[in-house]
Amino acid sequence: MEKETILIPKYMNEFSCVGSECEDTCCSSWQINIDQKTYNKYEGFEKIESMPSVLRHLKVIEPSPSSQQFAEIQLNENLLCPLLNENKLCSIHLQFGEEHLSNICVTYPRVSNRVNGIYQKSATLSCPEAARLALLNPNGILFEEIQEVVEENRWDAIHIDTRQPSKQRHKYFLELQTITFEVLQNRTYALQERLLILSLLIEELQDCIGVGNAEEIPSVIASFREQIAAGTISERFAGLPISIADQMQLVRKSIDMRLFAGVDHKRYLQCIMESLDGLKYAGDTINDESIGAYQSAYQTYYQPFMTEHEYILENYLINNMFKGMFPSRKDFFEEYMMYIVHYALIKFHIIGMMNYYKEAFNVNHILKLIQSFSRNFEHAPNYVRQFLKWMKDNGQMNLNTAAILIQNEALVKR
Repeated sequence: MEKETILIPKYMNEFSCVGSECEDTCCSSWQINIDQKTYNKYEGFEKIESMPSVLRHLKVIEPSPSSQQFAEIQLNENLLCPLLNENKLCSIHLQFGEEHLSNICVTYPRVSNRVNGIYQKSATLSCPEAARLALLNPNGILFEEIQEVVEENRWDAIHIDTRQPSKQRHKYFLELQTITFEVLQNRTYALQERLLILSLLIEELQDCIGVGNAEEIPSVIASFREQIAAGTISERFAGLPISIADQMQLVRKSIDMRLFAGVDHKRYLQCIMESLDGLKYAGDTINDESIGAYQSAYQTYYQPFMTEHEYILENYLINNMFKGMFPSRKDFFEEYMMYIVHYALIKFHIIGMMNYYKEAFNVNHILKLIQSFSRNFEHAPNYVRQFLKWMKDNGQMNLNTAAILIQNEALVKR
């Protein structure tokens, strides 16, 4: 097979599964899909007496949304894949090799997308090893093009063709991806400022798309580049609201909706409990004690820590926006708000956990949080849709709400 050009974050060159040494397992507590081709292989097992019965652990999804989601593995009473052995290793892989695994089991945590036929490959941070490699580089996430044979069982999560006239919003996707990463990695500005700049940019871009004027996108991008370089962009932050109480209420609403949908993952549940305990946040109503604890922990622990480690959240945002092909959906601003909500949730958890652990808090706590958060939020599309709908229904899908979620303090005028 011929090699193809693939754009990757450089950390992907270092990634390999650590197997039973992993502090988590990708074979428990969530839906594990089986594609139809692999299901047919397992059907063949049933005809051979010496082969194990796999079908008894599978349930066909009806109606099946796609050939990639033809069936799912029925987890055991401990919410583990029943095909794991005592060492947390896959018995199918050990006995029969990778070619007998489902597509998702072969590719996870890798995610492949395509733009104009060129592959973009990254990893989801629900994998602890991928999270470690992606998040802990203080120089930021760097990209490179490599030549690689594309696996036969690879499928594209998202495919964009910028030359397709029916989707004008995709015409300038590569330019939009570039300016997004430029802003996020511009350390002349604090991360809070970078996210406000992106909020202003995405709002303006959505206005162009909304009136069918995609051709204005290059001039909007050029204008923002000039304002960022001159430092005048910060003048546009004036008047954007700051409300710690509203921020905490929005974040708590999101957490409650996710918990109501069901969370069985102990690592994330531990992070939630430590966050809420650290902020003395009992029940679902905000109170002065919780607000005071949140603000105090932000100033005492979060700000000093992030002076040295803000690159971790920068890397998180870059990786997720690259993996999610931002911006590519019909409504750019709604798509952007999903990332802002997740950023605000992670920030809330970090501040709470810092107040829980005090001086003992370290980078390993952030790794555990972001990995377990990614597993429980980014792999829960129904929750994401429900919360975004709740935001729209309650008038929260706007620039002011984005500013409330982003800001914890007034910005010093440049």
